[in-house]
Amino acid sequence: MSDDKYSEGVATEDGKRKRDDWDPFTESKKTARSPEVNPRKDVSGMDEIKLMFKEMMKEMKLINAKQEQLSTEVREIKEEMTEIIKEQTEFHRVVSELKKENKQLEEVINELNIKVEQNNASTARIERMDKEKRRKSLVISGLRVDEEDEAELKVKIKNFIEQHLKLEVSIKKAHKINNET
Repeated sequence: MSDDKYSEGVATEDGKRKRDDWDPFTESKKTARSPEVNPRKDVSGMDEIKLMFKEMMKEMKLINAKQEQLSTEVREIKEEMTEIIKEQTEFHRVVSELKKENKQLEEVINELNIKVEQNNASTARIERMDKEKRRKSLVISGLRVDEEDEAELKVKIKNFIEQHLKLEVSIKKAHKINNET
């Protein structure tokens, strides 16, 4: 027998064949060797992770700063919008009041136009009547008359016309224009 404690193909007392101690690091087709850990490589990987983490932190800070800036801008825009809405509400109120006032003024203008038309009609009628009176009226100036009574005035004027103009007239109305005549 050989010096080996266990030899190949030899059975032991329990009837089983003993095998050599199996070393996983020996060449085997079933088990591949794990790569040896290179402490240098591992450290550089850690450094890379640290650098990446630092870069991510910087980017996060930039993103947070940008987000804060955008938040501030949004807040300012909201405040501006609130002010604009208040101004717009005030403008709507003013426009509404102006529309009411405009409607009232239009009604007043319509009423005044009606009155002007009525006044124009009255003025035209008065002018027609004045023309009619002037056409049928005779004004005598320079005649001294002290009477205020219409009947006495008619008699005096009729006598004056018959005496000086030698005309026969009938006087419907006679009145004194002012105190001098």
